Amino acid sequence: MPLMIIIGVVAIAIIIAVVVLFNSTTQSVEDIPDIPIAGYSDTSNPEDQIDPIAALPEPTSAQFTYEVEAGERSYIEIYENGAADPVFSGVVTGPASETYDVTGTLRFEAANPTPVSVTVDGEQVKLTKSPTSGYYTYTVDFTAMLAKWRSENDPNYNSNTTSSNTNTNANANSSTNSTTNTNRSTSNTSNSPSRSSNTSSG
Repeated sequence: MPLMIIIGVVAIAIIIAVVVLFNSTTQSVEDIPDIPIAGYSDTSNPEDQIDPIAALPEPTSAQFTYEVEAGERSYIEIYENGAADPVFSGVVTGPASETYDVTGTLRFEAANPTPVSVTVDGEQVKLTKSPTSGYYTYTVDFTAMLAKWRSENDPNYNSNTTSSNTNTNANANSSTNSTTNTNRSTSNTSNSPSRSSNTSSG
């Protein structure tokens, strides 16, 4: 009988020790402060994530550059925004280069394309021969470039364009229906018989 009591007391002591140890371990884990680790960033917080649109600012112009090789020459004309008169025309002797900020359109023409190289935003482009003037030309259209940039970098661009087109079509249909109703009203008025009052003379 005393042996059973001793075994029971030992078992209770073991259970109490286990409970105390478990509580102590839990408290120790809860007391550990949130210390940032160098070189580690928490990507689970959306506020810390970089907006890809904010990281890519929208371009405000395109840079067009032409160069003429040293010891070479070419007659060059440059037109901006569809103007009939060139902003520059003349023979350019190399080494020479010029850069233009394009916010609308720019048309470049060269009589001798061999010593001439042209780039748009740092990327080389090819001159093509015009069937009308015989010069070698290249046209920069910044509006088209901006639309292409938005379609590739702004996820809201296509939806905004679709919404704008939908509103335009809706306004056009509304205007057409209004015109049709007005024409019908005018037609009904002209077809209505006129009433005359008969006056009897005594």
